[in-house]
Amino acid sequence: MPVGFRPAVAEELPGVAHLAHHVQVQVGDDQFVLIPAGSFQMGSNNGEQDEQPVHEVNITQPFLIQRTEVTQ
Repeated sequence: MPVGFRPAVAEELPGVAHLAHHVQVQVGDDQFVLIPAGSFQMGSNNGEQDEQPVHEVNITQPFLIQRTEVTQ
């Protein structure tokens, strides 16, 4: 994690779900986007064994995630 950078916590970002696709943070060459708190369905009833079953995922606090995959 870059020096001086820390994930946002729910208390600092109340009611941000509607802004999720607009919130971006640049840290050096890295770009981060906001993932809001909320719930969504994940998985597949027709997919591979490791994708089953469909289940609800709950994100309890918003957080920032890097926009692009990090490879080594």
